Amino acid sequence: MVRTSIDLKYIEDVHRRRVCFSKRRQGLMKKAHELAVLCDADIGLIVFSDSHKLYEFSSSDMTQTMMRYMIATQAPPLPSLEPQLDLSCRSEEKEAEIRSLKKKVMRLESEKKSLVEGLVHNQPIWYHLEPSLSLRPPFSDGQGITRLDNPKMEFHLAITGRPSKL
Repeated sequence: MVRTSIDLKYIEDVHRRRVCFSKRRQGLMKKAHELAVLCDADIGLIVFSDSHKLYEFSSSDMTQTMMRYMIATQAPPLPSLEPQLDLSCRSEEKEAEIRSLKKKVMRLESEKKSLVEGLVHNQPIWYHLEPSLSLRPPFSDGQGITRLDNPKMEFHLAITGRPSKL
């Protein structure tokens, strides 16, 4: 007996279509089972018929297999290889950032030095804090105070983070 090849096209006859679906579904389930046994693969197979009937096969628990599938497909994409131009632009940006951070460190060190010198010369510490406090955004406590004119209040604010009750 010789098998004839079947053209892959939609089967118009409803009865023939259902018989073909049933036979092919059973063959697919058999192949999935064989693959699971021979290769120790974790298989989950879901088939819906044209009448929306569910057929499923799983070599282990279907919900665990589905959870593994969901986790595997939600993995972050692999990082793409960037052209050398992007790397050179990034290095220039990093160098600019390093220069700005070095300037900031130098400014902070000079402020620290002036504070220490002020303490040596017995000057009040708030005298040296005024320039750095002026860099802050205007203070507002929600009760109508929009800025502090008294240097002692500014010093108290710098130390405690709240205005003094003078």
